[in-house]
Amino acid sequence: MSRKKSSKDWYTHNIGIVLRTLREHKNWSQEAVAQSLGDEIGRDNICQSTIYRIEAGMYVITVERLILLAKVFKVCPQKILAKVVTCENGRIHLSPQDVCELLDSTLSIDE
Repeated sequence: MSRKKSSKDWYTHNIGIVLRTLREHKNWSQEAVAQSLGDEIGRDNICQSTIYRIEAGMYVITVERLILLAKVFKVCPQKILAKVVTCENGRIHLSPQDVCELLDSTLSIDE
């Protein structure tokens, strides 16, 4: 028996797609993102599997982690969220122009 997807499932799935698309566009490995995220938070034990779970929608990403990942990718977290909420039929579709807009955005927070 399949269960209906919750809004949390929808969010985690679509945020994962946006982050994976950004990573692939930059030709970064999941390991490279994990290393950069670890550097950002001052820890050296972020695993590639964590990035995999985020991208696969298996990990509920917190706002704090989203902000840190936005810093890693050097994009505005608001732009990432905007792409997540502009989807069709519960699925996100990112065009090359969408990715360019994300990458051209400037990071709006300094921490």
